[in-house]
Amino acid sequence: PAAGGGSLWVFIHQQLGQLSFLFRSGGTALNSAQSKFFQQLLLSFKVPEIERQVRRALRAGKCAVIGLQSTGEAADKAAQARSEAAGSSSQASLVSPAREAVEGLLAALSKQAAAAGGGAAPASFNAFRDEVIEKLDKLDLPPSALDALIDYFGAEHVAEMTGRSKRMLKASGGSGYVLCSRAERGTPASRINLAERKRFQSGEKLIAILSDAGATGVSLHADKNEANQRRRVHIVPELGWSASKVVQQFGRTHRTNQLLPPEYVLLTCEAAGEALTGSAVARKLEGLGALTKGDKMAGRGETGGLGTNLETKAGGQALSSVIAELRQNKWRQEGGAALEQGKLVLDDGVHDLVINSGTVKQFLNRLQLVSLTSQLEVLKAFVSKIKKEDTATAQQLAATTVTVKSEEVVFSNAQNAAESVTVREIECDHSCDWKDALAQAGDQSGFRGFWCPRGDRDTRNVFLVLPIDQHRGRLCLPRKRWGPTHWLADIAQKCAKYSLTTPQHTEGMKRVWECNLATARRDGTHLEKFALLNGSVFTIWPNLREAFDPRFNPDDRSTWHLGGDQMYHRRGGRAAPTFEPNVRIQLLTTSEGEKLGGIRMSLFKPLKHAPRARWSEHCNRKNADPGLMRTLAQSGLGAESIICRKHACLEPSHSDVDKLRKSLEKDTRRARS
Repeated sequence: PAAGGGSLWVFIHQQLGQLSFLFRSGGTALNSAQSKFFQQLLLSFKVPEIERQVRRALRAGKCAVIGLQSTGEAADKAAQARSEAAGSSSQASLVSPAREAVEGLLAALSKQAAAAGGGAAPASFNAFRDEVIEKLDKLDLPPSALDALIDYFGAEHVAEMTGRSKRMLKASGGSGYVLCSRAERGTPASRINLAERKRFQSGEKLIAILSDAGATGVSLHADKNEANQRRRVHIVPELGWSASKVVQQFGRTHRTNQLLPPEYVLLTCEAAGEALTGSAVARKLEGLGALTKGDKMAGRGETGGLGTNLETKAGGQALSSVIAELRQNKWRQEGGAALEQGKLVLDDGVHDLVINSGTVKQFLNRLQLVSLTSQLEVLKAFVSKIKKEDTATAQQLAATTVTVKSEEVVFSNAQNAAESVTVREIECDHSCDWKDALAQAGDQSGFRGFWCPRGDRDTRNVFLVLPIDQHRGRLCLPRKRWGPTHWLADIAQKCAKYSLTTPQHTEGMKRVWECNLATARRDGTHLEKFALLNGSVFTIWPNLREAFDPRFNPDDRSTWHLGGDQMYHRRGGRAAPTFEPNVRIQLLTTSEGEKLGGIRMSLFKPLKHAPRARWSEHCNRKNADPGLMRTLAQSGLGAESIICRKHACLEPSHSDVDKLRKSLEKDTRRARS
């Protein structure tokens, strides 16, 4: 159904593009119906897992609470109305809300088409509608999750606490389903939820299903004063668009005076539709965290990690990068022995829709039209790019060994001993020996194995390819175990794979790998060095901002800030705007098992030209044309060459850590004076 549903919506998008009279107000209805279609489809796919979790809870002597956000009542009523109009009072099967989303869209568009056609829809639209209905009939769309669960467990075993007044039940004769009122004899529909709650809390029913409307003010916890004191297993198969309502539903089974706390089971799947809903909830939870706790990061834990806000600045940058790759046909499989059958991951119809996405929300909504396998690959690439761009998100360091070389307190408050800032110098060894490389290579099937550039076997540029998915692979080098990511199609086109089929081939590859590793260790290219800053960093934030500012030069007083939180760079009598650093949060675990985290700072000291008095006779700047030097300076291109390096016209300048120390020393001298 998912693959057929994607093709159906691609057809709808393409046909509506030709019916221009529907575009004035049909875009919003189209996006809403498409989102609802896939949301209901994903929820219905989780029904077998929900049933399994409920059976497991009952066997363990617990009771189950299933929290839904939608009931499908509107779809039931619409289907019943059509059946009655056709002269039938029952349905042959349970109603599919996904199908009703499409038919509701057609009904709304029919009214617009009739209005545009002067009272009657044009023949072109009627043909379009008939073809959509025909495609719908061929799809085996699943029924409503709520109706399917009640039909499976039986209404006599399920306490339904929802906002709907009617529900689908099996007909008395056992053939078909009829829409029945939830009201009971002596109990009106307005109080049926209270009656169902009483049955659940007394232990008469051990399965409860509640919706957004039915969850308000209901307590379903293991109350010490109630007969049913079994532990609650709260199953959450879907997130709603409202973050506050999601949090409220979590609290239905976790309240004061409870004998046992509940167990939460959050059901999610890797799909663009799930990422879209989770992103919306996470974004709103960040707003709640900023409002209630003064920290937008405080609300990220409320969904148990089920949702991640993708609609951020980093998300926009990642979207631009993915769309650029799609425009360049980067997702086409071609070339190489493993990719002889060229296949386009996104066919033409979906490709045009996806690359024209203007926002992350629109991109995720349209990505649902892709087949699930391709959808996961594009989504995985999109999320990985967000992680690279989002420097505010803490990154875990991966290395062979991590060592703390030195530790220094660069700031301390004499009045408050707890207010201090520490800088640790970290050294990481990223090398990969032959034994580890051979273990990672495994059976060396497909792209996995050792490669080198074509026609360049004697240069010993050997690397190990570890596929991530069908399109991308991570490189492993002797000097860097976790290397960069490359497209497998590019590797197959430009490189050749070694075949370690004999002991002689293996021994030869071992010699090449160990030789490259020895060279890397001799030159130190396998090492990574940086500083980790932690402690009361906000106390010295103006100094930290100054250290990261590339315009700040401790040796040039004209680049010093005026003091306080103001940060200026004076040139020509004007002040540049305040510099805001883009800090990177780094997490790591040392080889001794100590967990550290903080702001990552560079220890690299870039080369700069020495003062004119120390320029050599062959200095590149000294002999260059002044006009050329001025042009290079304005364009940001350096005029230094190997001549200046050879004759020591260049000298190391200050690293970020050095600039931080100088800034703190400058403030200390100012305070004393």
